[in-house]
Amino acid sequence: MVVLNANSEYLTFATWNATGITSSAQYPCDLLTSREIDICGISEHWLYRENLIFMNNINKDYLTFSQSDPDLDICSNRNVGKGGLCFLWKKRN
Repeated sequence: MVVLNANSEYLTFATWNATGITSSAQYPCDLLTSREIDICGISEHWLYRENLIFMNNINKDYLTFSQSDPDLDICSNRNVGKGGLCFLWKKRN
């Protein structure tokens, strides 16, 4: 999806439904750089609170906002249907 902003510049968006973000982070890192993505949304089924800091390290040229599902903090044998998200947006100089 491409949107025209007030300065007649294009914004590029991407979304990614991750499967194991900690083991596959190189893919979105490469995608952000090679496609010059401005904003990226990542959903991750198993994004626990202790993994949120990891999301800040996917690409040093991007700022992040991440949130995990608080129900993942509850001890349970079945955490099906839970997850988290992360938004990355390109830093501007």
